[in-house]
Amino acid sequence: MAAGLVLGLTACGGGGNGKADPVADLKAAAGKAAEQNSYKAKGTSKDHEGETSLEMLYSEKPWASDLKGTGPKSADNPTGEIRMMNTGGNLYIKSGEPVGGKAWMKVEVGEARQAPKSDSMRSAGLQAAVLATSKDVKKVGEEKVGGRKTTHYKGTVTLSELAAYKGDLLTEKQRDSYAQPAMYGGAKTLDLDVWVDANDLPAKTRESSKGSKGESTTTLEFLEYGLKVNVQPPPAGEVASMKDMMKG
Repeated sequence: MAAGLVLGLTACGGGGNGKADPVADLKAAAGKAAEQNSYKAKGTSKDHEGETSLEMLYSEKPWASDLKGTGPKSADNPTGEIRMMNTGGNLYIKSGEPVGGKAWMKVEVGEARQAPKSDSMRSAGLQAAVLATSKDVKKVGEEKVGGRKTTHYKGTVTLSELAAYKGDLLTEKQRDSYAQPAMYGGAKTLDLDVWVDANDLPAKTRESSKGSKGESTTTLEFLEYGLKVNVQPPPAGEVASMKDMMKG
């Protein structure tokens, strides 16, 4: 499941305005996305296990997120549903069978990240910046996404080259957080598509790769930026303690 998530870059030039330089356009889109404090997105993730539908809310300050997924049913997860909420320094996970009779598990992740905003990992801008490093990045043309006019860019990224990338498009942390998980999965290359709207913001992203377990594709459509995100933790009585999890 994808998710993960945009970076801070300085905008320079327009994204969905038809300029001739795809790299400059994508760099501008990454920078514009980094200026946004929050977003709402939906999408799908498909791999060898099947297809999962996704709904996502993300906020930088306060740091919070809410991810809902519905995918293939299994013995470990008979409903096929998963929910992950990050709020108040805790990650709450709801998936599969209850633990100790309680639906949620809690993992403490810290009240706030110490990394500066330029190291944030919201996926829209990060994918735009990664695509800008591609040697064959190109502008495909004008297309509509959810009724919005957008410019479509695409290219193939060689992961070994991305892992060695040193430039102003990505910090070292951003580069590694993107390249390493894909390489661990056995992928050699990534096909990336980014659609940029008239406000120079990523409207949609698609990532496809082929690893040791077959092909996988994740598509996200960014429905809204700058909205107020209010993520409330589940009731305390429904959250398993560490003792409950160890027993389970």
